[in-house]
Amino acid sequence: MAHGCGAGPDWGSLACRFTVLAGQVDSRLAPRRFRAVLAAKLKRAATARVQAEETCALGQGRLARVALRAATRALRAFRRRLDSPAGRQAIAEGDRDAWRALTTDMRLDLEALRGALDCEP
Repeated sequence: MAHGCGAGPDWGSLACRFTVLAGQVDSRLAPRRFRAVLAAKLKRAATARVQAEETCALGQGRLARVALRAATRALRAFRRRLDSPAGRQAIAEGDRDAWRALTTDMRLDLEALRGALDCEP
């Protein structure tokens, strides 16, 4: 689990884990194209999570579920980049394993939140 973040499928915990993971990617990778690609995938997932939270607060459950699915897809793309040949070359094995575990937990929590979503305006 990300340091200082709660566990489970709730908005605050997911927001915290996205922030922690983005900070780790930014601080541990050299400022090259690969870091920019990973950061873009994370930003896309985090933006979709924020959009889901905002639309749910407005009582638009269907749009919130669509946004959560987009966040899940973006995390999967991030994970594919981690496991790519460029990822294996650019990222230390310990970091890659930790990020892989964190993104798996986040993806499962996004899917659980999507399944149990109850948006009341």
